[in-house]
Amino acid sequence: MGVFFFRPFRLNGSGRSGLFRMSLITFTNQPTIDELRQTFEVYTKALHLLVADNVDVSEARKSVCWRRLSRLHESMPNHYPNPESTFLSLKARFNPGSKTPARRRKRS
Repeated sequence: MGVFFFRPFRLNGSGRSGLFRMSLITFTNQPTIDELRQTFEVYTKALHLLVADNVDVSEARKSVCWRRLSRLHESMPNHYPNPESTFLSLKARFNPGSKTPARRRKRS
Protein backbone atom coordinates (compact mmCIF):
# COMPACT_ATOMS: atom_id res chain seq x y z
CA MET A 1 0.00 0.00 0.00
CA GLY A 2 1.23 3.51 -0.72
CA VAL A 3 3.04 5.43 1.95
CA PHE A 4 1.18 8.46 3.15
CA PHE A 5 1.68 10.98 5.88
CA PHE A 6 0.00 13.93 7.53
CA ARG A 7 1.58 17.30 6.89
CA PRO A 8 1.45 19.37 10.10
CA PHE A 9 1.02 23.12 10.11
CA ARG A 10 0.88 25.71 12.90
CA LEU A 11 -2.45 27.05 14.09
CA ASN A 12 -2.73 30.77 13.44
CA GLY A 13 -2.94 32.98 16.51
CA SER A 14 -2.67 30.07 18.93
CA GLY A 15 0.21 31.58 20.88
CA ARG A 16 1.39 28.08 21.75
CA SER A 17 4.68 27.13 20.17
CA GLY A 18 4.11 23.36 19.92
CA LEU A 19 0.48 23.22 18.73
CA PHE A 20 -0.04 21.70 15.26
CA ARG A 21 -3.07 20.72 13.22
CA MET A 22 -2.93 17.92 10.67
CA SER A 23 -3.77 18.56 7.01
CA LEU A 24 -5.04 16.16 4.36
CA ILE A 25 -3.38 12.84 3.57
CA THR A 26 -0.73 13.06 0.84
CA PHE A 27 0.28 10.01 -1.22
CA THR A 28 4.04 10.13 -1.61
CA ASN A 29 4.62 7.26 -4.04
CA GLN A 30 2.94 4.94 -6.48
CA PRO A 31 2.45 1.43 -5.12
CA THR A 32 4.09 -1.46 -6.93
CA ILE A 33 2.02 -3.95 -8.88
CA ASP A 34 2.54 -6.48 -6.09
CA GLU A 35 1.20 -4.00 -3.52
CA LEU A 36 -1.77 -3.29 -5.78
CA ARG A 37 -2.47 -7.01 -6.11
CA GLN A 38 -2.45 -7.36 -2.33
CA THR A 39 -4.92 -4.50 -1.89
CA PHE A 40 -7.20 -5.27 -4.85
CA GLU A 41 -10.16 -6.05 -2.57
CA VAL A 42 -9.76 -2.73 -0.75
CA TYR A 43 -9.95 -0.73 -3.99
CA THR A 44 -12.87 -2.83 -5.22
CA LYS A 45 -14.70 -2.13 -1.96
CA ALA A 46 -13.97 1.59 -2.39
CA LEU A 47 -15.46 1.42 -5.90
CA HIS A 48 -18.49 -0.34 -4.41
CA LEU A 49 -18.88 2.50 -1.90
CA LEU A 50 -18.76 5.05 -4.72
CA VAL A 51 -21.61 3.21 -6.42
CA ALA A 52 -23.57 3.06 -3.16
CA ASP A 53 -23.12 6.83 -2.79
CA ASN A 54 -24.57 7.24 -6.31
CA VAL A 55 -21.39 8.82 -7.70
CA ASP A 56 -21.28 9.49 -11.44
CA VAL A 57 -18.86 7.56 -13.67
CA SER A 58 -17.03 10.78 -14.56
CA GLU A 59 -16.47 11.54 -10.86
CA ALA A 60 -15.47 7.95 -10.09
CA ARG A 61 -12.75 8.14 -12.78
CA LYS A 62 -11.04 10.84 -10.71
CA SER A 63 -10.77 8.63 -7.61
CA VAL A 64 -7.64 6.94 -6.29
CA CYS A 65 -9.30 3.51 -6.36
CA TRP A 66 -10.16 3.92 -10.07
CA ARG A 67 -6.56 4.84 -10.92
CA ARG A 68 -5.18 1.92 -8.93
CA LEU A 69 -7.63 -0.57 -10.45
CA SER A 70 -6.87 0.82 -13.93
CA ARG A 71 -3.17 0.33 -13.37
CA LEU A 72 -3.76 -3.28 -12.30
CA HIS A 73 -5.98 -3.91 -15.33
CA GLU A 74 -3.41 -2.40 -17.70
CA SER A 75 -0.65 -4.53 -16.18
CA MET A 76 -2.60 -7.79 -16.02
CA PRO A 77 -5.75 -7.54 -18.18
CA ASN A 78 -6.44 -11.28 -18.05
CA HIS A 79 -6.49 -11.30 -14.25
CA TYR A 80 -8.08 -7.97 -13.29
CA PRO A 81 -11.21 -6.43 -14.84
CA ASN A 82 -11.52 -2.95 -16.28
CA PRO A 83 -12.72 -0.59 -13.50
CA GLU A 84 -15.34 0.88 -15.82
CA SER A 85 -16.96 -2.49 -16.45
CA THR A 86 -16.78 -3.26 -12.72
CA PHE A 87 -18.34 0.10 -11.90
CA LEU A 88 -21.14 -0.33 -14.45
CA SER A 89 -21.93 -3.88 -13.32
CA LEU A 90 -22.08 -2.71 -9.70
CA LYS A 91 -24.25 0.23 -10.76
CA ALA A 92 -26.62 -2.14 -12.57
CA ARG A 93 -27.09 -4.15 -9.37
CA PHE A 94 -28.30 -1.11 -7.45
CA ASN A 95 -31.76 0.40 -7.80
CA PRO A 96 -31.73 4.14 -8.54
CA GLY A 97 -31.97 6.05 -5.27
CA SER A 98 -31.58 2.92 -3.17
CA LYS A 99 -28.59 1.71 -1.18
CA THR A 100 -29.61 -1.96 -1.31
CA PRO A 101 -28.82 -4.28 -4.21
CA ALA A 102 -31.62 -5.07 -6.63
CA ARG A 103 -33.00 -8.58 -6.32
CA ARG A 104 -32.83 -10.90 -9.27
CA ARG A 105 -36.04 -12.17 -10.75
CA LYS A 106 -36.79 -15.82 -10.26
CA ARG A 107 -36.92 -17.86 -13.42
CA SER A 108 -40.26 -19.38 -14.23
